[in-house]
Amino acid sequence: MAPSLQHILRQFKLIVPGGAAVYYFGTLMEFWRILQHEGEDWGRTSAFGALILGCTTILLFIYVLLTPWIRGVEPDYRSWRESGILSSVIPVWFTRELFRSATL
Repeated sequence: MAPSLQHILRQFKLIVPGGAAVYYFGTLMEFWRILQHEGEDWGRTSAFGALILGCTTILLFIYVLLTPWIRGVEPDYRSWRESGILSSVIPVWFTRELFRSATL
């Protein structure tokens, strides 16, 4: 199996339990209820910010997973500062993480 495919499968091992937990506890339905005018102003604003930051996370995640196919270059995860692709994605992810923490 190719190293990229192994990496993708390892990531899906993390996504599936998280998705199952969200489904089991009804988190997604509660989140949409807050966004659809049933929450207070700050609650809706915070939920909308969390939605944007979550979408950013997913887009960055997909970009890093698909990078070997998009650019034909395997990113060097161990020395990400020297990697052309990861040296731009990791700081964006870290900044997004700071804002995400603020919305909790």
